[in-house]
Amino acid sequence: MGDIMTLYTEQFQSNLTMVAQQKESVFTPYVTVQTGLKGETAVAIESVGKTEVIKQNKRYRPTPLIELEYTRRWYMHDTYDWGTAFDSLDAMQMLQDPTSQVYASAVAAFNRQKDKTVKDAIFGINKVGKDHETDEALPAANIIKVTSDFSGDQFKSLTSDLLSKDIDVDSETFTAFIGPKQLEALFNDPEYITSYYGQTVLDQGKVKPFLGYNIKVVNNLPLVEDSGSWYRLCPVFTKDAVGLGIWEDFKSFAFVDNQRMQLPRLGATFTLGATRLDNEKIRVLKVKES
Repeated sequence: MGDIMTLYTEQFQSNLTMVAQQKESVFTPYVTVQTGLKGETAVAIESVGKTEVIKQNKRYRPTPLIELEYTRRWYMHDTYDWGTAFDSLDAMQMLQDPTSQVYASAVAAFNRQKDKTVKDAIFGINKVGKDHETDEALPAANIIKVTSDFSGDQFKSLTSDLLSKDIDVDSETFTAFIGPKQLEALFNDPEYITSYYGQTVLDQGKVKPFLGYNIKVVNNLPLVEDSGSWYRLCPVFTKDAVGLGIWEDFKSFAFVDNQRMQLPRLGATFTLGATRLDNEKIRVLKVKES
């Protein structure tokens, strides 16, 4: 029985990994993924703040000593499990087929958690400091409130805001994650429609970019209340602005449950965390929804 379970474990691991590579989570392609992390916590990035030069007119002058502002950002991980049972060993034969719904179900569950982990990192509290001793929220200045209908004007406001913070929008690729209602409003914006005059605004089911921003439609973006109205939080960021750290990705196993009538069991687990890597390249459109 042990050899059979080992065989099923290897089969499940192989096919699960293959399916996961084919069906990534929504956010994973648009964030920086770091793998092979170890320990209870892991440093995501150590960055140095902006500095300025000092004007000097003397011929013989001392080299200035400019104090550098270092920021250390951390991944804090959690472990997530998935598992199921089969009526018999014969029922586990479906694991030989990588198109089996078993793989689709497991990968979909893990991908939903990956996306939730990334969203929690964008909108939530991050750990920073030498020993992750400081809690950091996304700066309030990074949140742009939109009380009118969503339209291409929001992307113009984004560009203006980023340029005012010395962000080189020409060399950076920003992706905007919006909800279905924001997409519907965008499709009703004449400026967006006419920018693709004579063409479809969808390319093989994908929304075409606008004013240099990639657009990705996502379900379940946070909905928050403000002064009696509801607002959808739509993040916009570059790939190097958000990190997903993976300790262990899709470790699977199969075994016989001796306490449950010798039923064959199947399980998988992964360990991961996420954090913001660069607040200056993250904005959140707080869009009013009716």
